[in-house]
Amino acid sequence: MDLQEAQTALAEAQRQLTEEKSQTARLSEALLLRDARDFARNELAGIDMPDVTRTRLAESLANAPIVKDGAIDREAFKAKIRETATVELKYLETATGRGSVRGMGASGNVDDAKAAKASLTESFKRMGMSETSAAGAAAHRGN
Repeated sequence: MDLQEAQTALAEAQRQLTEEKSQTARLSEALLLRDARDFARNELAGIDMPDVTRTRLAESLANAPIVKDGAIDREAFKAKIRETATVELKYLETATGRGSVRGMGASGNVDDAKAAKASLTESFKRMGMSETSAAGAAAHRGN
């Protein structure tokens, strides 16, 4: 083997080594993300929340795990999961009105009632009713 052949063989070996390192890095990342997803799912399983929210949070959190020395920093990731779940549950509570009394009678807001009656009257008119009939039907529905 002469010098030219040796250099060609060395270049090929270096190319293959680079490919192998790249493949190893991709596989390591995939494994890390899978472990993060499983860890997030397990942590969220113990928290009372809707299943759809749990699934969405697990996928979201799994895509951004806290990593230390090439592995999941379990304590820090666990804290991040708990914090994210707490924020989400507060959001859901606010958005759904959970924890407050609702639907127990009129709110006493006259403006809302007038706006609702006007909207209902307009809806009946679009269905072909006369102004008088629409207003009567809206008044009847409002009671």
